[in-house]
Amino acid sequence: MAMMEISKAKKWISLEDDCPEEDNELVKEALEIIEEYFKNSITNFDSTNEGMMKILKIPTIAMLSDLYENRSFDIDKSSTGKTRQLIQSALLQAEYCYPVEVVQ
Repeated sequence: MAMMEISKAKKWISLEDDCPEEDNELVKEALEIIEEYFKNSITNFDSTNEGMMKILKIPTIAMLSDLYENRSFDIDKSSTGKTRQLIQSALLQAEYCYPVEVVQ
């Protein structure tokens, strides 16, 4: 089960169905990033659990909106703390959820 259908995601961020393909790709990539974020953040994450996926729509929509609306590096002061927290969390996940395999 995908986090959310692209058509529904586009409605949440007020994108038209006939938006440029580049925007479709951005939404798709954002949904993939969000799902990976949840996999790393939630110990019992289960994409087949309908109840879990339903409740995760709330943070999915919030994160999708934030990622889409703030896709440039021109971040205003009101979103700086929130953005730093998301970046710091993602960096920690990258460090601890994807250990480097030592080859001997």
